[in-house]
Amino acid sequence: MCRYLITAATWVVALASLASAGEKEPDWYGGIVGKDDRQFVETTEPPWGAIGQINVSGASSLVYCTGTLVAHNLVLTAAHCLVNFRNYKPYIPETVHFVAGVRRDKRLGHSVAKCLLFPKEYNPVVEKKTLPGMALVPMEAFVSDIAAIVLAGPIPVEPVPVRPTEFEEGLPLMFGGYMADHRYMLTADRECD
Repeated sequence: MCRYLITAATWVVALASLASAGEKEPDWYGGIVGKDDRQFVETTEPPWGAIGQINVSGASSLVYCTGTLVAHNLVLTAAHCLVNFRNYKPYIPETVHFVAGVRRDKRLGHSVAKCLLFPKEYNPVVEKKTLPGMALVPMEAFVSDIAAIVLAGPIPVEPVPVRPTEFEEGLPLMFGGYMADHRYMLTADRECD
């Protein structure tokens, strides 16, 4: 049985156990420090199909992030993904798109945002000091770097259940996302330490 966690530290989807199906080792190590343990995730079976791309249309630069469908019309992602750092304001919701289960030229569903929800504590100015590198971000800034996207329409994909939990030492975690070096293919590190 899978255990799912969505953390406030970004959009980490943590899984205690999951059978691997059809994955292979990526051949490019963009931005990875140390060994690149990511694997391609070919399957769109739960929970993998609920992980998708967040794209912003009309932005003056390329904006994309990873988000996780936690209800048929609700996505969790990193708050910084939804802020225009040219003016430090959230993007207009209608320009934010969520595309579930992207695998190369296929997808499981799509919807635009109806509204964007941020924690009161979130302050995008904290991240201003760190661009273009993230090395100077104080760890406490990541605690509130989470946001919810309420979608204009439901996506017919099984969402990842969100359950409150405490992190335990030694709990196996996984990290999945659409990284810059494999934009249209979900990759996952199945053994985050």
